[in-house]
Amino acid sequence: MSYLIAPLTISAIAGVMAALIAVVDLAANNYGEVTVDINNGKKDMKVKGGSPLLVTLSSEGLYLPSACGGRGSCGACKCKVTTDLGPHLPTETPYLTKEEMAESIRLACQIKVKGDLGIEISEDLFNVKQFHATVLSIKDVTYDIKEVLFDLNGETVEFEAGKYVQLVIPPYDKIKGTTQRAYSMSSRPSDKTHIEVLVRLVPGGIATTYVHEHLKVGEKMDLILE
Repeated sequence: MSYLIAPLTISAIAGVMAALIAVVDLAANNYGEVTVDINNGKKDMKVKGGSPLLVTLSSEGLYLPSACGGRGSCGACKCKVTTDLGPHLPTETPYLTKEEMAESIRLACQIKVKGDLGIEISEDLFNVKQFHATVLSIKDVTYDIKEVLFDLNGETVEFEAGKYVQLVIPPYDKIKGTTQRAYSMSSRPSDKTHIEVLVRLVPGGIATTYVHEHLKVGEKMDLILE
């Protein structure tokens, strides 16, 4: 029987260790409610800790530029962090100059809100607007480019030619969370009730695959315009 007891003992110990690790991990990642102070008190947000700063801000209606949707591959979501978070991450340094790092500029998609945090962002970002639009039409321009026209459902927009709009892509297939991607607006600035974009299919692209294979006329989609 001793030859059976040893494996059972090892298995029991492994089970206990796994349970302890799970408990420690849960406790370590339970950051509770934290405060994000924006621009020295202009806006204070009480939020649940643990999410990337980019996600935390967008959940509160503040949208930093992000062409890659928070995947850390565009370097657009820069902001100054006035709280000491330690050294820059290896995923940040390729997109930051030495001067920016010296000024505590960080990538919002790469840092997590684990405690009270102070940041500084452009005042213009307080004017970013989100539209709950409806897909009015989808046309094939070429074999790999689709023209998508959105109706703003009674709202109006002011923009200059070449302006970018971010499409908020919902979860689909194996994509669990929402994703944002920026596209140049192809609609005329004189048309204030619609937004049009041209989306080229990128093999394996999260947003372009959704637009080309899943998006339907009549579907609702959130658009973010700076």
